[in-house]
Amino acid sequence: MAWISVLILCAATFGALWWSGRFSRTALELLGAALMLAVAGYAWQGTPNQPGFPVSTSK
Repeated sequence: MAWISVLILCAATFGALWWSGRFSRTALELLGAALMLAVAGYAWQGTPNQPGFPVSTSK
């Protein structure tokens, strides 16, 4: 489920900036590369299915 929200967020970001028409083709290509790098980093390090647990500090 997390992948769907990540892809929707990336598509919405790219689509909104493309639709605005204020950016050149080069800027949109760089944006696409940055979004793909972000998704690759999420795939590499993100673990959305791992349950969380509270951590208490000892004082």
